[in-house]
Parts: sequence; C-alpha cells; structure tokens
Amino acid sequence: MSKPDAPLPPIPPDAAPLREQLLQAAAAFATREHPLAELLQRMADDVERASLETLEIFPVCHHSPASGLHAAKRLREKKFRVLFVELCEDLRAQAPNLVGCQFPVALQGYSQGSDAFPPEWTPLNIVAPLSEFSAEYQAIAFAMANPDVHLVFVDRAVDFVFQWTPKKPGALEAKMAPADEDESSGAQQTPGATSGPPPGAGASHGGAVGVGLGDLAPTFEEFTEFLLRNARVQSFTEWWEQYVENAVLAHDYATYRNVLFLVGSLIRRLGRKNSDQSEDRDRERYMWTRMKEWLAANDVKPEEALYICGAAHAASEVP
Repeated sequence: MSKPDAPLPPIPPDAAPLREQLLQAAAAFATREHPLAELLQRMADDVERASLETLEIFPVCHHSPASGLHAAKRLREKKFRVLFVELCEDLRAQAPNLVGCQFPVALQGYSQGSDAFPPEWTPLNIVAPLSEFSAEYQAIAFAMANPDVHLVFVDRAVDFVFQWTPKKPGALEAKMAPADEDESSGAQQTPGATSGPPPGAGASHGGAVGVGLGDLAPTFEEFTEFLLRNARVQSFTEWWEQYVENAVLAHDYATYRNVLFLVGSLIRRLGRKNSDQSEDRDRERYMWTRMKEWLAANDVKPEEALYICGAAHAASEVP
C-alpha cells in the first residue's frame, strides 16, 4: 500500500509487520469525514501527548510479559515517590495479602446484597485478576519491598462499577460471560496470557464482574474481525503475541512506550464501541482527578510519579 502523508512515530525495523497491520487497519476504517491522513496524524498526536506528559505514563497490556519486564526495569532505573495504578481504589487495602500467594490470583470486592441495586444483581462480586507477568503486580511488589514508595490505586471504587452500570435488563450481564467461556479463553487463568478476554467474552471472571486491568482487547467486533483476518490468527491474544509482544520484549523502554501508545491509540480510535469510549473517558477523568488530588495533598511533584494504566487509557485525549 502507498505510504501515508502523516508520519507514524518511529518503531524498530523488526516491528515492520506491526506497522503494516496498523496502517492497513487505519486505511480500512478511515472515512470521508475522517480520512486516513487525519487519522494517522491524530494517532501520532496521541503518542506525542502521552510521551511528553510530565507525570510519566507507563502503558500496559494485561498479563503481558513485556509489560511486566519493562515495569520491573523502569522501577529499578528511576526513583519514583508514588506509583499510581489503574485499579479500584478500595482494593488497595488487599495488596499486602498478596505476599506469599501462589499466582495467578485476584483481588476481590464482594457484597451479599444491597438495597441500592436491583435484587437480581446480587451477590455483588468484582475481581481484579493478577499474575506475576502483570505490570500492576510488579508495581505492587516493588512498593511492598520499598516502604518509602507510595502505592495508590486510582480507578473508581468497586461500588462505582455498579453505580455506573445502567439499571436496566441485561446491563450487568453485558459485563459478564459464562464461567466456561472465561475458563476456556486462556486469557486470565494462566500467567503467560498476554491480554484480557477476547471480544464477546465481556469482562468477566466466573460469575463476577471482572476489572480489566490494562485490558486492550478491542470491543468493536468488525475491527477485531478485520485485524484477525488480515493477520491470519485466531484470537487477539495470538495477534498481540505475534505482532506486538515479540517486537517490544527485547527493545528499550522508549521503544516499548512508543509501540504501546501507538497500538493503544489505534484501538481506542477504531476498536472500541462508542459506549465503551464514553465510559473510558469518564474513568480517565476520575483517575486524573484522583492523581492530582493526591499529589497536591502530599506535596509530590508530577515528575516523581509513575502512572500504570492500560495502553488505550494512555492514549487518552482527556486533559
């Protein structure tokens, strides 16, 4: 295909297949209202904006070994005073309980019942799966081993996950999937999995609503089908491992961030349903507000902080 006018951020030569995949997807889903050159320029802007943020953003994909490895390296390289993590803020109290656990595990929020929600929703159950390959777990472990480093979960509280769910038939079920589908996906029960559940699997973990830490899997089915069909793979996890994981695993930190920002931008702009994009922006406003409040209250400079979040959130246009 012909090269676009708008340049994409630099990526290593051995990631050429990934670049071609991204360009093909962008070209396929560009519209007359938003032509290819404009779309690519916006993706380049997303990468630049995230890269220049004073509060350092660390983009991740759930359970990605590359994310976990680069997180561990970065935490050793730079002295951060606070680690902000995309996790429900009220799950923070459970972090010390991870010491001595056999992975994979999950943090859990549970309530037998509540008068504030439809009776058919009960029991209310939320899980946040973690493996040793999770960048989020690497941050938790580092903070536990270094008491002078603050660990702050900044995503909406568990209760808000249900509050933000429309109280209409099928709304909660849309966030869930049958237990056998979750178990067969291979995405969350093994530490080597490289992404969240595949499209159509929702955000479940057994009978619970799952908090998709760093989940990057597209929710727009047509986009997913195009990506998999052109890559000749069977799942998003396979696509990720073949085109992204292998390309960034052995590269430097700057390359890792550029590639994750770029992939996150593409999926955010083309691979997410409108309803999911709206909720993403609400969560991002919530998380940035929490981070700004914490920094101000504790007299910590933004450059002394690291923000670990999903790559799609990292490409956010929310100020």
